[in-house]
Amino acid sequence: MKVLLDTNILMLSEKFKVDIFSEIERLTNEKCNFFTLKSVVTELKSMSRSTGKKSLQARTALALISSKNLAILDYDGYPDKVFEKIDGYAIATNDLDLAKRLKKLGKTVFVLRQKNKFEIY
Repeated sequence: MKVLLDTNILMLSEKFKVDIFSEIERLTNEKCNFFTLKSVVTELKSMSRSTGKKSLQARTALALISSKNLAILDYDGYPDKVFEKIDGYAIATNDLDLAKRLKKLGKTVFVLRQKNKFEIY
């Protein structure tokens, strides 16, 4: 399964100390290929330049992208709009408004529940 990761899911891995990759694979019971968007990386880089918890989470997310060798898809536009248009990927996000829109479009959506496990929304 191909899984596209949103900014907030990548940042939650630091905040809640959860291994998003193994948790999604546990849920799907299969080996997954993980991806993110160039615009997500750009957003994380911008956030990482500030100070505070969000900055730490963004830096950790960037390190995670690098250490896991995530493929970065080069799509133009705001990430939420790309997620709505792209086919062939499940989406991992904790933006519940986005998750609802994606579900209406028939997409598989993973959301983090109880700070440590994923559900299919």
